[in-house]
Amino acid sequence: MLYDQSLFPTSRLLSGTTDGFAILRAGGYVRSVGQGLIALSSLGTAFLQRFATQLRDQFERFGFSEIALPLLQRSELWEESGRYAKYGPVLAETTLGEDARRFVINPTQEEAVLDLFRTLGTNHQQLPFRCFQIGERVRNEPRPAHGLIRSRSFSLADAYVLSENEASNREEMRRMETFVLQQLIRWLDIPARQARIYGTEGSSFWVPSSTKQGSVSVCQSCGESFRSKVRLTACPVCSSNTIDEVEGVEMSDVTTSGSILTTALGVFGPDQSPRHLAVMGIGLSRILQLLVEHHHDDRGIVWPVQLAPFRYHLVTTEIGYDLASATYDHLQCSGSRALFDARRCSIGRALIDADLVGLPYRLLFGGKAHPGKIEVSVRKTGDRFAVEPVELDSALQSLP
Repeated sequence: MLYDQSLFPTSRLLSGTTDGFAILRAGGYVRSVGQGLIALSSLGTAFLQRFATQLRDQFERFGFSEIALPLLQRSELWEESGRYAKYGPVLAETTLGEDARRFVINPTQEEAVLDLFRTLGTNHQQLPFRCFQIGERVRNEPRPAHGLIRSRSFSLADAYVLSENEASNREEMRRMETFVLQQLIRWLDIPARQARIYGTEGSSFWVPSSTKQGSVSVCQSCGESFRSKVRLTACPVCSSNTIDEVEGVEMSDVTTSGSILTTALGVFGPDQSPRHLAVMGIGLSRILQLLVEHHHDDRGIVWPVQLAPFRYHLVTTEIGYDLASATYDHLQCSGSRALFDARRCSIGRALIDADLVGLPYRLLFGGKAHPGKIEVSVRKTGDRFAVEPVELDSALQSLP
């Protein structure tokens, strides 16, 4: 990608900043365009697209198939499920057509998925049926705050499993928890933890955060953590009263509606027993902010290689432009993701911006320190070395 097509310019990052949204804004990834409404630049979009692609691969390895449901859902579905009144003002609605029919603007997909299940007539031989969807969600959040952490429009991955009975449903929930613990959290390389959702069989996966969006109860004695609507005075596992409240943000959860929604929407087996539904949510927008909160320094973002929107950041002076342009074309043709900064600005400004953007490896062309060579810098460690152009391919292959 060409840097000057990113649209959102960088800005000064104040020393000591730990707010992930402020760091993203300084790096030119995001802008607030209204209360609870966040726009992503080409850089922010590149991350989410890469994240979604990798997430799709992981879902498919766990036996989930992808579906794409409409942004609009019939309001009657929510009335039928009994959740229309429960969600109340959080639902964003609109009317369409000559008859002014009411539609809910996709806050979550349980109703739509179950309507699809009953329409297609899944039978017991097909269960458990696993599917997922990645896309935008809209909720009329009354108090949007903390940038991407609590916004009115956001990117979410939802996974749904329709099971034959309660035992199978519980097994599928444990399987989804394994997905988050063994696939997602390890891959993201952030200090996420599993918390029990108090009073249910569900789990919340949370990340320590300075945003003060919520808190998690952590037992000092047994180490268990819990998400609860009320402050716990004793651990439900070991009964210890040494409970810490830790500021954190939920990045994912695994929950179940059991047979409540399936009964309400008439999703039954041949013997008229209700099916069971388990649900997993993964907040892609939130994760973008949480990643940056945990992967940055005083100069900007420090992207882990496996998550970076681009692997290489090419910076050039006028003298090095031809070689930089040819290298960019070569990297693109070889399948390597690269960002090419050929703006007419000072090299000092370009290098400061490169640190703010935070891609794993920077290639500097035309620098005075190494005439005729390419300087390769590692963003995470600060290590740098110069190579001849003919040596670049082998040098890049040796990078971690």
